[in-house]
Amino acid sequence: MLGKQCPGCAELLPRSAFHRNAREADGLQSRCKTCRKAYDDERRRRNRARAPSTAPRACRRCGEVKPGGEYARNLSARDGRHSVCKACTRDEALSRKWGNWRALLAAQGGECAICGCELVAGAANVDHCHGTGQIRGVLCKACNVGLGHFKDDPERLERAAKYLNDSRKL
Repeated sequence: MLGKQCPGCAELLPRSAFHRNAREADGLQSRCKTCRKAYDDERRRRNRARAPSTAPRACRRCGEVKPGGEYARNLSARDGRHSVCKACTRDEALSRKWGNWRALLAAQGGECAICGCELVAGAANVDHCHGTGQIRGVLCKACNVGLGHFKDDPERLERAAKYLNDSRKL
């Protein structure tokens, strides 16, 4: 077969005018490159026009009314946003992975186990031993990242504390 007819423009075109597609019987896209580009451009324009809502709404899980930006995008939803807020989605993911981590946070008084700052919803990090997977506590992001930079090594942390204390004497 020397050419192929495009259903978009109804022209008989050479095979080089079509993108490859291994799923098709002839190994080519059904529409020619020009028609496919026009189709993709139109679809992008339609999706941009259907921008997600920024209107406040109640989270289906926690019931709090939050602005639209607090919900992940979901273009298949009528208003372009998920029905569960990002904080609840994150909380659910942490619970799936770590079990009842909220009980540990409550036992810590709702504060970071290292610096004592108040942990607000969505800002908690479950700290765990990378060797055993054992949960050590719930930390703020800064403390969790700090431990990671020190490779969870107590000796490094002690040397860093000594360094800071010695530099104050100068």
